[in-house]
Amino acid sequence: MGLLDFLSKKQKHSVNVWPFADAPNTVVFTNKHAMSGKLITAVYHDEEDGSWQFHTNDPDTNSNAVVMVVALSEVATVDPTILELAAMPLGHKATRSSLHTAWIIEKHESSDDD
Repeated sequence: MGLLDFLSKKQKHSVNVWPFADAPNTVVFTNKHAMSGKLITAVYHDEEDGSWQFHTNDPDTNSNAVVMVVALSEVATVDPTILELAAMPLGHKATRSSLHTAWIIEKHESSDDD
């Protein structure tokens, strides 16, 4: 997949109508890789506190060197495909292997590794 394919896929989603129950300025956890445009491959909607996490498949996705706290709208601007997950229930995770595969949503049992 080339950059033009990626950008054309992004344009099919709109942030004009905010689909999340959480406000656009809700603080979420992510990493520098995701915010630089790398594919988000895992999303968690934590049951304990309702927080959101957005991860890439990089091995250091949880390291202190790359973790970021940003607004939910910032993640949606970088990767509008996350808008598809707005109705994901608490305690669930969504995963995908590529931009062109559907999100797989399933119940998530949290652990200290998330």
